[in-house]
Amino acid sequence: MKKIEWMISGLFILAGILCLTFSATWILPALHRHFSFMFLTICIYVLIPVICAATLYIIIRSRK
Repeated sequence: MKKIEWMISGLFILAGILCLTFSATWILPALHRHFSFMFLTICIYVLIPVICAATLYIIIRSRK
C-alpha cells in the first residue's frame, strides 16, 4: 500500500476509536479528565492485540 492509503486507513481507525470513546463516555458526566482516561484505556486495549499480532507476524516471517 502507498503512504496515502496507510494515512487514510489510520484516520479511519482513529475516527472509530474516537466514536467508541464518545459512546463510552456519553452516559457518564462530561468531564475532560474522564474522556482522556477512557480514550487512553481504549487505545491500550486496541494496541495490545495489534502488538501481539505484529510480533507473531515478524517471528513467523523471520523463520521462513
